[in-house]
Amino acid sequence: MTHKSATSPRIFRTAIAAIALLGFTSFAHAGTYARHGEWSNYAVYDLSGTAVCGAQINGDAGREFHVKAGANQIYLQLHKTSWHFADNTPVTLHVQVDNAPELELTATGINNGTRSYINFAFDPNGVDSTNGSNFMLEFLNLLTTGNRIKFWFPDGNEDGWNGSLSGSDASMADLTNCIKTRLISASQPTAQPTQPTR
Repeated sequence: MTHKSATSPRIFRTAIAAIALLGFTSFAHAGTYARHGEWSNYAVYDLSGTAVCGAQINGDAGREFHVKAGANQIYLQLHKTSWHFADNTPVTLHVQVDNAPELELTATGINNGTRSYINFAFDPNGVDSTNGSNFMLEFLNLLTTGNRIKFWFPDGNEDGWNGSLSGSDASMADLTNCIKTRLISASQPTAQPTQPTR
């Protein structure tokens, strides 16, 4: 069993709290800047010019798992090239990291005209009903320290997904840094001089 160092929950909290100041719309995907084990990190601008940070794992059969941070949201996305479903379709998604308790997420199936994907948007203030902790931070910490992840779809005919989280500690650290440098710092006003200059 591989042990991974955990990214500080304080770093996640700082990045997450600050992105709530920004706005988010649809994105265009490209811009990979780092690879860590199974993960690729990317930074792009969405169709309206807003910065987006992300980390993804690519699997077989055109499968993709993303953790993304847009202007005011952190969310999970799953995509498979063969998927075609109506926009705003409710989707029940089960996920488990290693031997942690199974999570049931109520997600949304999105069809943007060119691809269909499952989207789960975290509530930054959401609380895990079993232990009272911040659900989003708890899940991100599971990703950071975990070795394997499983997804399954109880309401459809899609087989379960099972994959390695190799490199997730470094990838989540890079994602946090991208949030801090591209999303948070970009939203801060430029300091104006307090004294006249010549």
